[in-house]
Amino acid sequence: MVIRVSAQFVLALAIVLTIGCDRVTKHVATAALAGTGGHSFLADTVRLQYAENTGGFLGVGGDLHPGIRTSVFTGATGAMLLGMIAAAIRWRVRGVALLGLALFVAGGASNWIDRLARGFVVDYAALRRHIEAGHIAGAAVDVFPKEPKGRGDEFVSELRGLDNVILTPHIGGSTEEAQQDIGRFVAGKFRDFVLDGATAMSVNLPGLALPQAPDTSRLILIHRNVPGVMATVNGVFAEHKVNVEAQLLGTRGEYGYVVTDVDASLTDEMLDELRALPETVRLRLL
Repeated sequence: MVIRVSAQFVLALAIVLTIGCDRVTKHVATAALAGTGGHSFLADTVRLQYAENTGGFLGVGGDLHPGIRTSVFTGATGAMLLGMIAAAIRWRVRGVALLGLALFVAGGASNWIDRLARGFVVDYAALRRHIEAGHIAGAAVDVFPKEPKGRGDEFVSELRGLDNVILTPHIGGSTEEAQQDIGRFVAGKFRDFVLDGATAMSVNLPGLALPQAPDTSRLILIHRNVPGVMATVNGVFAEHKVNVEAQLLGTRGEYGYVVTDVDASLTDEMLDELRALPETVRLRLL
């Protein structure tokens, strides 16, 4: 009996620690890396960069319609986690297999919490009824179907007049301080893209930010995401005796984005050869 209680305690502790570590590391990553170009160590051998995955494992399903994505990764994932727990109980999984299953479920549960935390209100009138009935203690809402478009426009919402509700229809971004910060932020992103080719937090290109190696030339290539394209590009460099000092690649859907620093001056002949590749969409020399 003592051994069984001890095993249950260790199992519960492993689950709690797994979820807790996942929550803490995500908070630290958001606080330290979001909105930055990342941090590079050991000549970019190790790189820490903020990225958000809207899909599943390795980004699978990230391009799905938001409604389908919510159904799959919130509803279906929750059902799958419950099913795994039920199966473990039904077949009396024990030992290392149970510990592995518990850690797997704990990791999935933490990601499931993330998706629930990003939920949205579908029926504001129903939300008001449940708040007034005491089923919901309170709410804070920032996004609404209809919001004031300008100064003096009335803010209309079923949730107005409730003492335990905070309503902020996007006003956080309307203060003078916020507008100044947004201006600096957007201008900085444009500057980073123009000068360094950095695309951190881009919505239509993979988010990359590669610190440029000293005494190098930088090439920016947008290409079709097909097998072998990087072998072809680097083959062109090799044919022209150009050594790659640093290179960072990201792909999204049908397209890829690669930043390359080389240690030699680039000839027009080599640039024309890269532009003529069937996989090339756009080439830029910084």
